[in-house]
Amino acid sequence: MTAADDLALAERLRAAVQHDPRNPVTHRRLGQVLRRLGLDEQAGEAEMAAIRATAYDPARATCPSPSRACARAFPSSRSMSPRSA
Repeated sequence: MTAADDLALAERLRAAVQHDPRNPVTHRRLGQVLRRLGLDEQAGEAEMAAIRATAYDPARATCPSPSRACARAFPSSRSMSPRSA
């Protein structure tokens, strides 16, 4: 992917964030692209927005424990749940 491709992708992701500001995946992806472009301050802002946006994720908002959220979000994935010692 070229820098021009990343610039175009960043613009599309910014538009997507404007359309759905509660989507943490879009914020996270925007942060990744901005880091590749060397825009570290903007990337950090996008990454923090991704963290804040997870508050709107019902799986995380209703579970007191991240491991329980993962278990509910991915019920067929036993490897993600905590193991007993």
